[in-house]
This record gives sequence, C-alpha cells and structure tokens, in this order.
Amino acid sequence: MSTTSEHRERLRALIAGNEHLTLATTGPAGQPWASSVFFAHDQEQALYWVSAKNARHSENVVANPRVGIVIYETGAQTDAVYIEAEASELNHPDEVAAAIKVMQSRPQPKRWTIKSVADVTGAAVWRIYRAVPKELSLRQEATEGGQAVARRLHIDV
Repeated sequence: MSTTSEHRERLRALIAGNEHLTLATTGPAGQPWASSVFFAHDQEQALYWVSAKNARHSENVVANPRVGIVIYETGAQTDAVYIEAEASELNHPDEVAAAIKVMQSRPQPKRWTIKSVADVTGAAVWRIYRAVPKELSLRQEATEGGQAVARRLHIDV
C-alpha cells in the first residue's frame, strides 16, 4: 500500500502536536523498560530528548541503540504514531549545539532549560539523545470478526 500525503501529514501533525513520547528500551539482559520523556523534533522527524545520563533508559540506549517510540493522543478517538529508531547519546560539540537549538524550539520550565553545551556534556548529569526513525507506522482502526481492532499502517517517508 502506498503512503498518501494525507498519511504523511497526519504523522507530522502527531509529532508536532505532542510534547511527550513513550520510549521503550531494553536492558543488558533483555528486560524491557518504558519511559515518558519530553521531546522536540527536527525537520527530518529525528526526535531529541534530555535525560540524566544515569537514568535507566539512558544507560539502555548506550548499551542497545534500538528503541521503540509511541507518540499518541486520546480524545473522541485514539491516534498514534509508532516508531522504530536508532537512538544515540550526542557527544560531539557541533551535534550537541545543533540539538540544543532543536530542544529550544519547545519551551520548557526554567529548571529544565539548557543554557550551554556544558549543561549536557562532560561532568554534567544531563545528556541529549537523538532517535533517528527507521520505520514509521500510524494507528489505523479496522474491524475483524465483527470487532474493532487497531492495526499499524506503515508510512513511507
């Protein structure tokens, strides 16, 4: 099935219209871990977040960069985008500086504001992470055997 411009627009709207995502990582022994994080995105739909470097999900990303992400909203109808991505901790000063600009595109409470590259590198507790999508899907409702089911519609980007 080919992806329509309507599907791509819905995907972009879900990402742009939400500030939190659910990040699924796996630990060294394969144990699952899910975390909710505030995020920002760039024009290529790469997702950025800031977390403590010793947070369980941060340590998991360093050990295994393959992550699952869900961004969703509920209301009269649930809508969601599902993302399989490669995540990484950003360490190069140029990448970190660019990521800070992306993070600043969404206002946050003052206590979470990144003031400089030093806030997310070196001895600092925080780090910036980036997830680059490899597979994107949208939630799509269907009927099976007379009952409602949710399916994933793969989106070509």
